[in-house]
Amino acid sequence: MAKRKRKKSRAPTRRPKDRSSPPRRAAALPTVSCEYLEEPSLLFGAGREHVFTRTGLGLFGPRTLDQAGRHPSEIRVGFVGSGQSIDAARSWVESCLDGVKNSTPWDEFPGFREDRGFFSRLMLDDNWVNTITQHELAEVAKPRLLRERFQIALQLVSDKLKLLSERDQPPAYVVLALPDTLLEHCRVVDYQDSELGQVHRDFRRALKAEAMKSRLPTQILLQRTTQARPDDAQVDPKWKCAWNFFTTLYFKAGGIPWSPTELSPGSCYVGVSFFRPLGSARSVLRSSVAQAFDEHGDGLVFRGQDFRWDETQQGPSPHLDAAEPGTSLSLC
Repeated sequence: MAKRKRKKSRAPTRRPKDRSSPPRRAAALPTVSCEYLEEPSLLFGAGREHVFTRTGLGLFGPRTLDQAGRHPSEIRVGFVGSGQSIDAARSWVESCLDGVKNSTPWDEFPGFREDRGFFSRLMLDDNWVNTITQHELAEVAKPRLLRERFQIALQLVSDKLKLLSERDQPPAYVVLALPDTLLEHCRVVDYQDSELGQVHRDFRRALKAEAMKSRLPTQILLQRTTQARPDDAQVDPKWKCAWNFFTTLYFKAGGIPWSPTELSPGSCYVGVSFFRPLGSARSVLRSSVAQAFDEHGDGLVFRGQDFRWDETQQGPSPHLDAAEPGTSLSLC
């Protein structure tokens, strides 16, 4: 019987590419359109407009310059701090009154005098100075627990403000020239409370709340700013610090540096924030509206009712529904 020859298996041959077929197209990239928005104009003195806050104020003065009853032509300024920190703060403030030069003219601080800048005069008097003594600073450092030092320091500054507010003619504005030897004990504190749980306290925020009791506008001015060298890279340039400090001073004294334009009557910009009141249960939050301004640039402050928010059940970002009681806001 004849044997069958076994066929050898051949590897499959590849078919030649069809050069006539069109090439495969790459995925289309998404298109992006851009639009340039012009800088909005701001209103300054005499209704003049400019797009840059510093240039506009330097050229035309603050918005309320020509508004009777709104422009603070004289501002009584008080100081709270140690003897050294008050001297440094007062010298720094006085050195800025004629203006602060800078290499870029549009950033130069124009000064704070009757004839320039904010067209207002600062009134400085020793009757509006309340000094923190070395003995009081030593008392702050005595307790072993940081939370106790925090509370003593807070009460100390609060008492100084209260005494200034009770003067026959109190200052209209107080510079808190807090010494470094005080702040080293109380900048922030974290501790566990049996009722409140984990507590975080910030001295700046707590001090602002205490100052509201005395109804005195305040501004913190640190020694690192007032005693900084010109080449100190850890501190903003002097012209920038001056702009920030004196603009805040003018606003807190009742004036408006600048205001928006083309806002419809009865309209305002608002931002809703949430906070947990000190001493409340962790599930209790409050809502508030901060930095709300009407069409004239006047600030409005709203405060909401208490509402409950359980982070474990509802997540870390509190929000309000239309039916929630916290959506009821009142002007204050």
